[in-house]
Amino acid sequence: MPKKLPKRSTEKQSVEDLLREAKAKCTADPFAYIPERLYHLCVKPSTLKPWDRNPRRNDSAARKLALLIIAHGFRDPLVVWKGKKTILAGHTRWKAAKYLGMQNVPCLEQVFATKADAEEYAIADNRASEYAEWDDNLLADILLERDDIETAARQTGFEQQEIRGLQQALTDSGDYSGGATEPNKLVKEHGAPPFSVLDARQGYWKQRKEWWLKKGIYTATSRGGLVATVAHTSIINRGRQGSGGSIFDPVLCELMYNWFLPKGGSILDPCAGEAVKGMVAGFLGYKYCGVELRKDQVLENRALAKQHQMSGVSWLIGDSLTEIPLIKNTFDMVFTSPPYYNLEVYSNDAGDGSNKQTYPEFLEWYRQLFQPAVDHLRTGGWLIVKVADVRDKTTGGAHVGFVADNVKMFMDMGLCFYNDVVLVTPYGSAPIRAADSFSTKKLVRVHQNVLIFYKGNPRDLHHKGSSKKRKPMPRRRAAR
Repeated sequence: MPKKLPKRSTEKQSVEDLLREAKAKCTADPFAYIPERLYHLCVKPSTLKPWDRNPRRNDSAARKLALLIIAHGFRDPLVVWKGKKTILAGHTRWKAAKYLGMQNVPCLEQVFATKADAEEYAIADNRASEYAEWDDNLLADILLERDDIETAARQTGFEQQEIRGLQQALTDSGDYSGGATEPNKLVKEHGAPPFSVLDARQGYWKQRKEWWLKKGIYTATSRGGLVATVAHTSIINRGRQGSGGSIFDPVLCELMYNWFLPKGGSILDPCAGEAVKGMVAGFLGYKYCGVELRKDQVLENRALAKQHQMSGVSWLIGDSLTEIPLIKNTFDMVFTSPPYYNLEVYSNDAGDGSNKQTYPEFLEWYRQLFQPAVDHLRTGGWLIVKVADVRDKTTGGAHVGFVADNVKMFMDMGLCFYNDVVLVTPYGSAPIRAADSFSTKKLVRVHQNVLIFYKGNPRDLHHKGSSKKRKPMPRRRAAR
């Protein structure tokens, strides 16, 4: 599931050899490591002079920055006091360029009214970079996705010891999903660590989702005719009507299909909505049948599948209460994200459960909706729903207990409650909403629940063993 990195030569080039080659390149090419768009800004390094009162000590950093120039080029021009040729921003880059023997460096000449103005700018430029802080979790996730720690250090400027420290800290805290292995073995083998917490904030998850979305797996409108954009795809994040709609997270689809379906298995989706669940199934070689009330949405989904020449993927127009009983075959999985009571109203159709006026009315509709789906699930199959609790405005915002009611209802239908997954979602606007929400002691929800049920005797799963091979996920080369 995560990107498959191209293999590097086992004979790694030493830093000294790398620097030696770079210096030779700078001798031969007057614009070595400088993007063409900056050629017109270039001057000889010897024509510039450093600020003689620079309080930053950067001599030891020049060699490290030289390695970053080799890796990424000299992309940021120096800032020079016009008329005086004094460097005010970029002293370390200038020293790194001299260390490599670069014949030119790009610079921007700026006008300063007084010496005090120039000095204050130079100090402010250095100070500004110290205001921000690292998100250690995200930083470690990005760094540890590189081929190896040595490569990550050389390409980013971090010391190998620093990267190992980040890795160990996250391993000890349980936040790093890959344990102590390098690279992340569980992600490589399973697409995501098969834990009871799935973290959509992780770099590998975001990259995979971006990869899926670029394949064109959803249409421009989602339920209710709302515009769907990449910005609204945060792990099945159902927004209120008018907020931009939502689409299902393709990475969650991919994981659930590949973890719980047999090769070429079939999926029934009683609350289909937009096309993502079906499109991911088709790309992975599974069969999919979705039922959706809205005719315009179904037509869009069908057109998208046809555009991709998708086979084995279909959508039915109508109410699942009446359409599913007419289906003759059984399925290996029921997989969907149903309405969360009235959290998001999808349509004005009388058959849409999100229109129910009271929670008891909604629950009765909900039970009638899923009973035929459970009946069409073969023995040994899985029912998986992505849900979250909602607050009842009539009671001052107390939870209605929707997650618990799902568990009770499906167990009453004879299913075994087998896995309970917490899906941690990107925070998005949660920090902004937190102050207002917490004024009434409500915690901002940044997770959803994926409830996984088994139809049959769970002892049968032990007889199947653990040797079943997972369906290979489509791969892509890393962008370099």
